[in-house]
Amino acid sequence: MTQQDQNLYTALFAGVAVFYVALLALYFVPTVVAMLRRHPRKIAIFVLNLFLGWSFVGWVVALVWACSNSRTQPSRKAQHRAAQRAARQDADRILSRAVGKSPSVRLPFLATQKTCPHCTEMIPLDAAICKFCQREVNTEAEVQTLSRNYARDVEIQNRRITNRFIVTMATIGILMLGGYCSHQSDAQTTQATSP
Repeated sequence: MTQQDQNLYTALFAGVAVFYVALLALYFVPTVVAMLRRHPRKIAIFVLNLFLGWSFVGWVVALVWACSNSRTQPSRKAQHRAAQRAARQDADRILSRAVGKSPSVRLPFLATQKTCPHCTEMIPLDAAICKFCQREVNTEAEVQTLSRNYARDVEIQNRRITNRFIVTMATIGILMLGGYCSHQSDAQTTQATSP
C-alpha cells in the first residue's frame, strides 16, 4: 500500500467519521430540542427518540412532541398565589369541621393575612419579614428581579447544554478518528512484518 493510498483511506475515514457524527447529531435533534425547551417530558422524549428514532415516523413524533407547548415552571408570584389559595382552603376546611358546615363568609383574619413563600405560615399582609422563619417576604421589585434572574439562568443553562452537546459530539468524532488511525497503524505493522 502506497502513501497515496494511505492518505486516501485516512481522508475517506475522516469523511465517514464526520458523516456519522452529523448523522448522530441529527438523530438526537428531538432530544436536544426537548432539553433546550425544558420540556417536562424530556426523558420520555429521549427514550422514544433512542428506541424509535430510527424509523422516520418515530423521529418525527419525538420532534413534534419536543416542539409542543410545554408547561414551564410557575413564577414565584404564581407559586405565592397558589400557597395563599391552599392556606385559605385549609382554613375553610378546618372551620367547616369546627362549625359543621362550609363557611359562607371568610373569617376577618384571612383578609389581613398572607402566606410566607418560604415556610407557608400565615403572616400579616404588611409584614416585610416572616415572624416564623425570619426571612424577607418578596416584594414586587424582588419578584421582578427573580424573574430576570430566572430568564438569565435559563439562557445560561441552554448554552451549557449546547456546549456539552458539541463537546460530546467532538469527543465521539475524535475517538472514532483515533480508532481508525490505530487500526491503520496496526494494519501497516502487520503488512511490514508479513513476508
